[in-house]
Amino acid sequence: MDAALGCVKQITINPVVTCKQCKGTGLKQNAKRTTCSRCSGSGVRIQMLPGGFQMASTCDTCGGTGSQAPRGSECPRCDGEGVHNEEKTVTVHIPAGVSDGMRVRVAGEGDAPRQSNTKSRSNGKSGDLFVHLRIQSHPAFRRKGPDIYHTVSIPMTTAALGGSVTVPTLEGNTTIKIPAGTVSGDVITLSKQGIVDVEGRSGTKGDYLVNLKVTTPKSLGPYERNLLEQLAAAIGDTTARRTQTVSSSTTSR
Repeated sequence: MDAALGCVKQITINPVVTCKQCKGTGLKQNAKRTTCSRCSGSGVRIQMLPGGFQMASTCDTCGGTGSQAPRGSECPRCDGEGVHNEEKTVTVHIPAGVSDGMRVRVAGEGDAPRQSNTKSRSNGKSGDLFVHLRIQSHPAFRRKGPDIYHTVSIPMTTAALGGSVTVPTLEGNTTIKIPAGTVSGDVITLSKQGIVDVEGRSGTKGDYLVNLKVTTPKSLGPYERNLLEQLAAAIGDTTARRTQTVSSSTTSR
């Protein structure tokens, strides 16, 4: 139902966040970063290869930033990284019509960039959170794309004479009409009462299909059996088992 109608979920995650104590600098108060002694501030190391070739690689000392924290000046909360893991609760809005295996993107709720990797993220912004959806089955509904299927049992008398039956839908119970002469396997379609088709045209809905299953009583009293035997005689059913001789003109009490 959450997937069909949409919902809001609160989930707990443990992302990398910017250190509040040093505000992401990775340094103690009043400390300053110095030029990386390994790469001289370039953030890149040049390695000479045989044949006179050169290979450039990111400096493993400063992580490509060109600067480093002087020994002993690292923030004690984050050990100079500028970030640390912190548990937090995030609100996730699940749109109506999602299906199993889809994922929802929550902007800005991913990991914050580490101090040694700030050049790889625009303005040092946090990444995004992707929530993968696993949808549970429903006891009454079966889903196929945006369409919903439901099976309802009706008495043989309702099937023969026609009538009405109440069935559950996404918006609550509704009453549908059963035409006379219904047989098991007949389907009644309620147009546009299924699930929003998020993969098709925006705002369109699938259908709600009700599969009818005709039931017969497993045990009969003398009166009910007499009525059915009279019915069998009236419609010319010669294969029905009888316990007494009746004709089509026989009337019930």
